[in-house]
Amino acid sequence: MPTDIQTQIERRRQRALEEIAKVRNKGNHPVFSLFEVTSTSGRAYHVEIRSLAELHNTCTCPDYKTNLIGTCKHIEGVLLHLQQQHGEQLETLIAESHEHGTALMMSVVNVAEVWYAFARLASDKVADRAVLELKQLGIEFIDAHLDLALEAARFKAKHKMSLADCFAAALAKERKADLVTGDQEFRQVESEIKVLWV
Repeated sequence: MPTDIQTQIERRRQRALEEIAKVRNKGNHPVFSLFEVTSTSGRAYHVEIRSLAELHNTCTCPDYKTNLIGTCKHIEGVLLHLQQQHGEQLETLIAESHEHGTALMMSVVNVAEVWYAFARLASDKVADRAVLELKQLGIEFIDAHLDLALEAARFKAKHKMSLADCFAAALAKERKADLVTGDQEFRQVESEIKVLWV
């Protein structure tokens, strides 16, 4: 059963679908950037995207400043825009990986990160479905064994990154694999791992 906050967020998502006329990226990064969002009323506000998983984004609109839920229709509009824009790119990447027999991997720590993000924003059931969809895409979940954990700890000791991001970097380093991301935090480790930016 959805909570009151989840209901409020869902209302703003619906309003974003109906009332956002234009989203313009005003910064330098395709995802983690400043966006100008214009609604059908003609009013424009500025949204700063800092996270795709947490409620860390900000908006200059009155609703965001007063609603205490950490989002608004403008933020949700940008997130929907990014999902549409970059979702197609990821789908192409996954299809090409299957076509060429390239393994797709993800640390179980990052799986947990996906699960709690969906659980917070929607529900446990939606989170379970998101993890199942990752499996159905052919992504192999890699256990966080001791060597991987220690490599992640080395990244954490040297860089200002979340522990989950350090596990992703450690897995890429261990498997000599490309790390596919749009997260700016990984710019810190480009000298140690190959990052494929989306």
